[in-house]
Amino acid sequence: MENFKNEKETKALAEFRVATAELYGDSTPGDHFLIRWLRARNLDIEKAKLMLQKYLEWRAENPDLKLITGGNWIAPKFVSDRIKIKITGHDYQGRPIIWSDAGRFLLNEIIDGGFKDDIFRLGYQLMDQFILPEVERMRVEKNISQFIFILDTSAMTLRRALHFQSWYKL
Repeated sequence: MENFKNEKETKALAEFRVATAELYGDSTPGDHFLIRWLRARNLDIEKAKLMLQKYLEWRAENPDLKLITGGNWIAPKFVSDRIKIKITGHDYQGRPIIWSDAGRFLLNEIIDGGFKDDIFRLGYQLMDQFILPEVERMRVEKNISQFIFILDTSAMTLRRALHFQSWYKL
């Protein structure tokens, strides 16, 4: 087991691994995967296990999720030109910094243009094929399991943010 921030986390992780063993059978996930569930529930093993079970059930109910975003699907140019996400570097602890420019597009243009599903597909695709592989690479290389996400709203205006008809269509 890898060392984490403190003895309390290390102990909770060992207990959590035992408590969740029946969920995985022969394929046991890594410590970095499991510690996320514990941290999300303040090291409460029962709450973390319940959250993990619900996640695994959701993944089982949605086996084609990777198929939705994987393969040869390419976001329409209309959407990809408006939604920008990139890794800009790493912070002083080595965590990847992911930046998104959220203020430069009009949500109603995308939705009224018939691209609502494409927004979500692009989001899943970016997470599956771009962000998560970088986080996993950093986990393996530098024992880092977190990333920083900056949502740049500097160009956000009330017209863009408060187009209620578009939000209701989501």
